[in-house]
Amino acid sequence: PSNYFADTQHFQQIRGQYETVLRRYLDDVSQMGNKVLVYISPIYTPGISIAGGDRASVEEQIALTQAICQAHGKVTCLDSSTSGLRREHYFNLTHLNHKGHRAFSEWMAEQILADDGQGRKH
Repeated sequence: PSNYFADTQHFQQIRGQYETVLRRYLDDVSQMGNKVLVYISPIYTPGISIAGGDRASVEEQIALTQAICQAHGKVTCLDSSTSGLRREHYFNLTHLNHKGHRAFSEWMAEQILADDGQGRKH
């Protein structure tokens, strides 16, 4: 792709392969322990269009990934979009700064402590 992220047209070309690889990955990681938590690495999506990318396409890809993860059933899928991260937490579109790492770590700790391993909250 001409951008860091795949636009809609490119993603549609690889979507089937992406879904297959993602499901295989989830199968593999589900065997790594009794309680396996999976999350999509935070992305500052409002900045994608500013950088010339297709924000809507990336958000659709994130939603698809989250849906496949949640449907898998053998891992607990955390929704990192609920972490409360804002622009001030990012170094760039895909990397957190120090403040962002702290905020995300605190959110992650809350998720780990609240999850019973079956995707249910205590």
